[in-house]
Amino acid sequence: MPNNWTNLTARMRSLSEVKVVEYVLRHTWGYQEYGILKKISLDEFENGRKTAAGERIDQGIGMNRQAIISGIRQAIADGFLVEEKDETDKGRVRKYYGLKMKAGHLGGYENHTPGVGKSYLRGMKSTHRSEKETVERNQKKESVNGDLKALPDCGKPEGQVDYEANHLAEKLRDDHSKAFFKLVARKVPTGLIFQWLSETLQDDKVRNPGAVFTSKVKRYAGRHK
Repeated sequence: MPNNWTNLTARMRSLSEVKVVEYVLRHTWGYQEYGILKKISLDEFENGRKTAAGERIDQGIGMNRQAIISGIRQAIADGFLVEEKDETDKGRVRKYYGLKMKAGHLGGYENHTPGVGKSYLRGMKSTHRSEKETVERNQKKESVNGDLKALPDCGKPEGQVDYEANHLAEKLRDDHSKAFFKLVARKVPTGLIFQWLSETLQDDKVRNPGAVFTSKVKRYAGRHK
């Protein structure tokens, strides 16, 4: 929570506004994601976030849909939330939310519309991975796998494991490493995973973010095996 959280909630006009902002806070700052917007549907605000497999990972904000809509509108009007729409598919408009921050604070926000669904932290660049880089990275993962498997599970629900693994695959642009990311999600605390991810993506000098992230996992596994 921000240190001035109670000062902020004192200015909010309803419980639904407080809960909506807290929910966005959980699914952005809660995962160490400070500079991007997160797609959250009304159904997810109401009933909980879904994994790619359709499993719920939480219970939403515990309010009915009309209260949620009212809370979102109030939070946007009062300057607590940013909302952007992806209207490339007119039959299925997607909405993305983030905490409204001062320009330049923790990366700030860019205007991602209409490609907001594929937005990344500022400075993140797409690079073509050479065959040599791929081989070296896979070899590094294999060496990390053994150390990770020796660690105890964190006890996360399987839906949470899938969510974190899919999130890593998306942000690191590496769908081929889902099995490795699932192992990471099972063995490493959520806070550390998203701290490492945030550090990796915020460094615009990083050429191969997947390799940097794997190195962080390797150091952790080596210390705790």
